[in-house]
Amino acid sequence: MSTAFAHVTTHVHQHASFWEAYGLELVMVAVCSLGLLALRWFRDRHSKS
Repeated sequence: MSTAFAHVTTHVHQHASFWEAYGLELVMVAVCSLGLLALRWFRDRHSKS
């Protein structure tokens, strides 16, 4: 387990520039998609009741 974690951390450090360039955009896209899914879920629950 620790070896896999170390491999992931080194992999992330190698791509630090990628996260600096696209990390914020990826987070924004993830938050927006999750928000849309939550809205659809709430609408479905309210429409059924």
